[in-house]
Amino acid sequence: MGLPQQPLGSWLLLLTVLAWPWLGLGLELVAYTPQITAWDLEGKVTATTFSLEQPRCVLDGHARANDTIWLVVAFSNASTGFRNPQSLADIPASPRLLTHGHYMTLPLALAQLPCEDPVERNGGVPVLRVGNDPGCLADLWQLRHYCNAPLPGPGPYRVKFLLMDAKGTPQAETRWSDPITLHRDPQLRGHLAGVAQWGHDCHHLHPACARRPPAAGLPAVCLHTLLQPVVA
Repeated sequence: MGLPQQPLGSWLLLLTVLAWPWLGLGLELVAYTPQITAWDLEGKVTATTFSLEQPRCVLDGHARANDTIWLVVAFSNASTGFRNPQSLADIPASPRLLTHGHYMTLPLALAQLPCEDPVERNGGVPVLRVGNDPGCLADLWQLRHYCNAPLPGPGPYRVKFLLMDAKGTPQAETRWSDPITLHRDPQLRGHLAGVAQWGHDCHHLHPACARRPPAAGLPAVCLHTLLQPVVA
């Protein structure tokens, strides 16, 4: 008897389909949990940003010189559904936060995260300020894929670091952080949600949408919140 004969290509396709859910399971999990910086800084959590400690010496043993460390940002209830991209083209941009609940930003080379004490080295405090580029709101038409855009609401959010090689293949990842909740500012939240929705619409409706984002001017209180100085 035996199995009926099938073309080799059919068997390879079947094996690929069966193996696909397990392809990411061999990714090395690094025993590190991202967290808000322990430094006593004013504004380390605001209505649109939060400041993480930098992952220095965390992924060095798993990386090559041309690898890149990415930050994955997700709503807490969407983090379990995140699937690591398998190529550079699959990296989700910040507008995906509203539609898929996650995005990736702040690509860093290992050289930007040296093991030396950064305070002794250059006097700066080592933080990563997530959501710190208000220019993304005015430049969404340019679709800057990895823009570190202000976060549109209080969350909560969870983050992890993902190491990818030059082709965009994942090499290692950290654990997800605990939930991070931002300060609440209803006026700012409404404006940012509108701008973020405009950016999403432009991404899908281009060139039918308006040239500039809605509400071109931010109230002074919003600008004060968005443009806080970064200590890094």
